[in-house]
Amino acid sequence: MSQPIFQNSLGISLYHSPLGWIAIASTHKALIQLQLPEKSADLAWNKVIQNLKKWGHLNDSNHKDKTLLKNPSWMKKHIDKIHHYFSHPQEKIQFDIKKSLEMCSLSPFQKEALYKLYQVNPGVTLSYKELAIKIGHPKAFRAIGTAMRLNPLPIFIPCHRIILNSGELGVYASVKNNPIKYELLKMEGALT
Repeated sequence: MSQPIFQNSLGISLYHSPLGWIAIASTHKALIQLQLPEKSADLAWNKVIQNLKKWGHLNDSNHKDKTLLKNPSWMKKHIDKIHHYFSHPQEKIQFDIKKSLEMCSLSPFQKEALYKLYQVNPGVTLSYKELAIKIGHPKAFRAIGTAMRLNPLPIFIPCHRIILNSGELGVYASVKNNPIKYELLKMEGALT
């Protein structure tokens, strides 16, 4: 008996948010990648493909074994969650973070930092140092920054809620004082 097509498939869906086009990638088991809002659907699609390759989910050696599906049925729940977030930004996004983090090639420290960050509610911000303290590594605030940079699921795992000790927004998606970070925090009520 042959395996259903989704056993070796990656699904990608696009969502047009108030901040731009978001691309979301998932296996049938877990959400694995989210591309922050871009100006066009093509740009979001291309960047999520680039990230899937970077993280080893899609590359020359396994591409032959994988089927890339646009808008497979299992993606609807993820699109519904991101839509709900933009409609109700003060509500936490519920998803199986443990399954998603199992699919990532991150260190145990980075997974722990992202898991603890997921527990931070909308409207609340933490500094890198405060998150380091929460996971029991008070001097590891630079390593926290690395974990935030490697976060494969921004918005779902809300690295935009991490700010500098000074209260400045800092860097988000490799851009200092990123307007997307500002807008997300403003929507959630963390900024006035």
